[in-house]
Amino acid sequence: MQKKIVRYLLISFSGILLLCAAVFVSILMLVRTQSDQFIGELGEVYMTQIGTQVRMHFKTSVEMYQTRLRELGIMIISHDSSDIQEYIYDGISDEAEKRDFSFLALYETDESHRLILGNDCYIYNEENFLNAIDLREEMMADGITQSGKHLILLGIWIPVSFSGNADGAYLVAGISTDVLTDELSLDISDTLMYSHVIREDGEYIIKNFDAIEENYFDRLANSDRIAGAEKNEAINALKEAIENDEDYYLVLNVNGIKRSTYFTPLYYSDWYLVSALSYTTLQQPVTDLLYRRGTVFTAGFAIILAAILLVFFGYFRLTQLQVAELNEAQREAEHANRAKSEFLSSMSHDIRTPMNAIVGMTEIAQTNIDDTDKVPNSLKKISMSSKHLLGLINDILDMSKIESGKMTLNIDLVSLREVTGNLVSIIQPQVKAKEQTFDIIIRDIISEDICCDRVRLSQILLNLLSNSIKFTPNEGKILLSLSQETSPKGDGYVRTHFVVTDTGIGMSEEFQTKIFDSFEREDRRRVQKTEGTGLGMAITKHIVDEMGGTIDVSSEVNHGSSFHVCLDMEKAEAPDAELSLPAWKMLVADDDE
Repeated sequence: MQKKIVRYLLISFSGILLLCAAVFVSILMLVRTQSDQFIGELGEVYMTQIGTQVRMHFKTSVEMYQTRLRELGIMIISHDSSDIQEYIYDGISDEAEKRDFSFLALYETDESHRLILGNDCYIYNEENFLNAIDLREEMMADGITQSGKHLILLGIWIPVSFSGNADGAYLVAGISTDVLTDELSLDISDTLMYSHVIREDGEYIIKNFDAIEENYFDRLANSDRIAGAEKNEAINALKEAIENDEDYYLVLNVNGIKRSTYFTPLYYSDWYLVSALSYTTLQQPVTDLLYRRGTVFTAGFAIILAAILLVFFGYFRLTQLQVAELNEAQREAEHANRAKSEFLSSMSHDIRTPMNAIVGMTEIAQTNIDDTDKVPNSLKKISMSSKHLLGLINDILDMSKIESGKMTLNIDLVSLREVTGNLVSIIQPQVKAKEQTFDIIIRDIISEDICCDRVRLSQILLNLLSNSIKFTPNEGKILLSLSQETSPKGDGYVRTHFVVTDTGIGMSEEFQTKIFDSFEREDRRRVQKTEGTGLGMAITKHIVDEMGGTIDVSSEVNHGSSFHVCLDMEKAEAPDAELSLPAWKMLVADDDE
């Protein structure tokens, strides 16, 4: 046995060492392969979100200036035509300056124009601009003034002609790129992130301080390296993405600095937003990642150490568990024996009494076989004792069936009238023998016919009434109340209340908490003298639970008891029957109000 234990420990220890080696190698390989991938993915996600935010901000800003330009157009259109020229050059120019426009002009289809505000402007991609004038479409372009100031141009068509030779003109307003740069927060030289706005050909519209080339594609060509591809391949792929109006992402080295760069098209134009972020900005997340991985390493060491300790102490723990299981089995066996002894002790008197009566009365009858007085009397007592013994046996069998889960309900059409009538027939002889008063009160009956298990319902009420008769002195009172109300289960159900009240010996508050436990009887002299198995209330409780109901008890020593059973039962259609009485004249009298 000792050799087996040593062999088990050695094999387990070797296996743990191999596991440690495999775990550490796997973690190191995972760290090496995932670090760069993590930084790239983090940069792409971050730049995508930043680019999307700037793009949406750009859209909002353009729409705001378009709205301001439309306001100027409405002012011109709605003004009195008699002094329109003077108003355009004086009033509208002031309104344009209030709306942050630094350039305003009217263009007609013959390419002539009248300057309202600012200096003359050279328009890039003039062909597209002239096409927009001919088509009378809203447009956006960029240009540069004679003073070298870069502008973002917006245009709308208005039905006002400055020459009188056309049916309208193109109202063009210019916004300084410096204003748009401030609004979009593109000029962020104090951080490691910056942005450009470029045309499709790579020419800058808004250029950050960092760029020294005149064309962004030249900047890419002058970069040290582009991660994941050759320079020319990456530049061609970017041009293709711009041509298809798609987002694009790449990582490049410029002057020894690695940058995560994201390209996204801007609304209302053929321009592209270029956002770049230095990889040093991502060092903190990576550092946090390394700390987390260090935590993982530490946790791995702890797990391995715990595994080793578990292996070496496993044998002792198994031994302790076996001993504990043996002790538990011993306790369960002792408890079972004790329960069996207590049950036999409580049942010995109850079973012996009717058996002795049966044997004694049988001997008397045999001895006096010809005595016509003693034999019938003996047979009557034998019959009573046999029925009592049969009741005890039935209780035991019912309890066994309940504990094994084999008790089932047989649902059938039941008449409450018949059930109470049968109870009266069974209980009346016992009540008369003890000269007790037994009354039944029935009120608020919604449905006399219900669907339930007739036998089990009768068993519940019979157990409660039998206990009341048994523990109520001679000339005492017993009352069965029956009432109904609507059920929370719905219109197809009815809630029925059965209340059994007596003026018997009652019970203590302590015993009320365990009255429904198996083999429980109150430890009082008057109770111990009363025959019974202690199973009746436990059986009743199980049947009520099986029927989905509740049972409650309220009692006080020497002041009687009251049992309340509440059941939600399905309504049944009453069978067609002639309930009318013959045309009799009768007087009904009763002393019960």
